[in-house]
Amino acid sequence: MNSYLFTLAVGVQDRPERWGSVSGYYLNLASSLQRLGHRVAFAINPQIRSRKAFSAYECCPVADHDSLDELLFAERFTHAFIWGGRLDADRETRARLEARGAKVLFSELGWFPQAGTVYFDTHGTNAEVSFNGHHYEDCSPSARKEFNRRRREFYRRKAGLGFFASPPPFAIKAPDLDKPILVPLQDESDTNITLASPFRRMADFVGCLAQTYPECRFVVRPHPSAPVTNLPRHANVSYQESSVDVYQSMADFGLVVGINSTLLLEAAMMNMPVAAVGQGVGTGTGVFHELLVDALPRDLGQIRNDSRKAEAYLAFLIGQRQLFKADLGSPRLVRKSYLSAWLNL
Repeated sequence: MNSYLFTLAVGVQDRPERWGSVSGYYLNLASSLQRLGHRVAFAINPQIRSRKAFSAYECCPVADHDSLDELLFAERFTHAFIWGGRLDADRETRARLEARGAKVLFSELGWFPQAGTVYFDTHGTNAEVSFNGHHYEDCSPSARKEFNRRRREFYRRKAGLGFFASPPPFAIKAPDLDKPILVPLQDESDTNITLASPFRRMADFVGCLAQTYPECRFVVRPHPSAPVTNLPRHANVSYQESSVDVYQSMADFGLVVGINSTLLLEAAMMNMPVAAVGQGVGTGTGVFHELLVDALPRDLGQIRNDSRKAEAYLAFLIGQRQLFKADLGSPRLVRKSYLSAWLNL
């Protein structure tokens, strides 16, 4: 019998209650692990709202790392989970878990769609995932079939297509600078920006694009849940209201340029050419044209995305990394997933 510890915001000082919104993913997986005959416990920051489902497990209020040490010295865990993993508090949690012999797995929301999906990794999340840094050259027939099925569902939902409508075949287009360029912004407090972006301020990112490429038209979309004030005004920049459906307006643009937003992966799924600065899921895989701030190309119209590599990587994410929240509650499906090997099921 294995012993699993799910941690939620241990040692986190900045709004730890936010982790309550993802606790359901862990509760579903905990249910499956318990039904498979294993021991499950939770270490929860006391500021996270209590849920009735927690009562089925051993739950310990653990606000700081001294309290975590008390738990780890009293009980042994074979495996432990950390949501996110990139905060200083998370890194300290990892160090203390591993010092006591626990194998650590990190988790984060998935991509297609983000809500209701999750992925796990032994190295970390976002820019720190183990599957970055090499190209995925081709799809197997079965992987392509699954990719096309899931992409059809994604495309219909996002683009507002009818049930019987089919999206265009997957093929990344060349940039069309006769159309404006979409620039999705991000939450400046997100770890994707604080840890893995050459731009800490969205205003600097917008200003760089506008001034480097005065011949281009940019439509900048502020992050809907974290809008930034004092964004710059430039003759070649306009701002898209969050009320506009970015997916249904995607065909209005000839290129997408962003930092490391999930929207970049979604745009690639919709055949859009995508250029990215910063580090994120997909870095070094060929799914994006990667831009270096100190060596930006003279002409954005010359950038290219490799459709074959993009398809192979997106199919990998869909078929081999992304899991559905609902499926985590099925012991059979958990045992069939890649988690089985990692968790010694």
